[in-house]
Amino acid sequence: AVKEIMTTDIQALSTDTPVTDAADIVSERGFPALPVVEDSTLVGVVRTNRLITAVADKETRRMFKKAGFWV
Repeated sequence: AVKEIMTTDIQALSTDTPVTDAADIVSERGFPALPVVEDSTLVGVVRTNRLITAVADKETRRMFKKAGFWV
């Protein structure tokens, strides 16, 4: 049965959790994905690779703006 192999020590994200906070959570916990909930209802799942891409994109835009480029 699934209950014998499932993870019970999970952490869910809310829809307004900052991307960088979510990336920190998956990095610390080692999860490949995390559930996203709103009012205790599952509304989605965010995968680690999407978080990494989002953080990298945000940092790239920040560096370009700092260098005087409009991105």
